[in-house]
Amino acid sequence: MHLLLQSGGGWLKTNKIYTFNNMGGKPSKGLRFFICNEDESLQVLDTAEREDKYREECSECALNNKARERQIYKPYRTTIDMIEYFRPYYESVALSAPKRLRYELGNVHIVYLSGNADGGMPHTRPGNIICLPYMDEPYPVNTVYHELWHVHQRNYPLFWKDALKRAWNCEPYEGAIPEEYERLRRINPDTMDEPYWVWNGSWVTIPVFENITKPSLRQTDILFYNIHNGYHARTMPRDIREMFSDKLPASAFEHPYEMAAYILTEDSGNNTVAYNKLIEVIGKMAANNAGGQ
Repeated sequence: MHLLLQSGGGWLKTNKIYTFNNMGGKPSKGLRFFICNEDESLQVLDTAEREDKYREECSECALNNKARERQIYKPYRTTIDMIEYFRPYYESVALSAPKRLRYELGNVHIVYLSGNADGGMPHTRPGNIICLPYMDEPYPVNTVYHELWHVHQRNYPLFWKDALKRAWNCEPYEGAIPEEYERLRRINPDTMDEPYWVWNGSWVTIPVFENITKPSLRQTDILFYNIHNGYHARTMPRDIREMFSDKLPASAFEHPYEMAAYILTEDSGNNTVAYNKLIEVIGKMAANNAGGQ
């Protein structure tokens, strides 16, 4: 049930739930944010969980469950005043976001969660949902852009598989990962559909908890698993280091979707061979699509 009305401005009542037409006026094409109230958040999160089983999968994994055991994954009690406070910020983001995000995403739901949800880390869920552990001030705009790229990846998986194969020679890994590594993996809601990708036909990157006795979502390491020899390295392979630079944060290497979102939004990522290759490939793909229309 979609409770966000599309016509008129201000507060409206439907099915005994008050909701706000965040952008007001007639619906427009392209990126629009809808800040969900508590009841709306519960509904969209319930729909997302039925699709991705994120919370269920975390609860069934010993380390992931333990890492989240003191965290509350529930909607924040967002008030009318809070939504009014945040609304102009998201309107400005919708106008300033990169062109591809502005014209290809459509409606995006903002769900505020309890402040410690998922270690306080923003993430996305199915249904164009950006989940933000609550803060009194707006998140940095680069954080919102980062999550918007994840929404785009969910909406255009074939585009991203093609682009990342051409630019970085990485693709979803169809083989098996040893159980000893799988049980250590930190589950990431942004990459659940295909968590394992292989780089240069050899390396699968796996985000693992640093401390298995006291697992923390913010304390992870990256294993570089060699699919041919069956061993793993914690030192970045030379070919990956030369493409991406070892100065980028470890979290960027856990998955090509994370890497793409990072280098497209952060200055440190813009100064890499990987960034230039990705921009070049995306530009050629766009030109080819335009030429075929």
